[in-house]
Amino acid sequence: MALTNDVAVCNLALDRVRKPHIQSLEETTQEADVCKGVYTVALEELLTMHDWAFASIVLTLTKHSEDPPSDWAFRYSYPGDCLRPIGIVMDVDVRNHEVRPFTVELIADGTSRSILSDTGAANLRYTKNITDLSLMTPIFKQTLVWKVAMEIAVPLTGNTQIFSATAQAFTRQYSAAVTIENNTRYTGPQPDAQSIRARG
Repeated sequence: MALTNDVAVCNLALDRVRKPHIQSLEETTQEADVCKGVYTVALEELLTMHDWAFASIVLTLTKHSEDPPSDWAFRYSYPGDCLRPIGIVMDVDVRNHEVRPFTVELIADGTSRSILSDTGAANLRYTKNITDLSLMTPIFKQTLVWKVAMEIAVPLTGNTQIFSATAQAFTRQYSAAVTIENNTRYTGPQPDAQSIRARG
């Protein structure tokens, strides 16, 4: 089964828990209703669990209108599509491994997040919230199937043994996906500890 959209992922997950397929997440079946409630959350959680190369992007941040606290030099707006900040880098060339300190903090009225840093014209490398399955690697999509299966197991079957089996399968698949990801990415030699600049 080609994993080209959310329904295809959910149908393979439904196979894993021995439940019938759906035609759409909008149909009025229990399977569709549970899958609809699980799919987006499962995808976002899986994207944040690792620094996936296919979802990684570097963006020059925009300075926020609100002043930073006294212990930071700059406040930047938090990118709307950012799921997981990875680091403030010196330039948009991801092969530059010098990463600057930063933290994430709500603005004063608590309505949105911001990024605090001592770096001017900061570039943030982060995990982008992507939904297009064509951008994802095959093993990531298979891992997503098991993640969805794990999440729908109890709501649809009430069977804790099926949940345990899908959880174990997800753990194995995730481990394999991370190993493959780490073995297929090389951006040059990593800096030693002394070459990393600490925040003064």
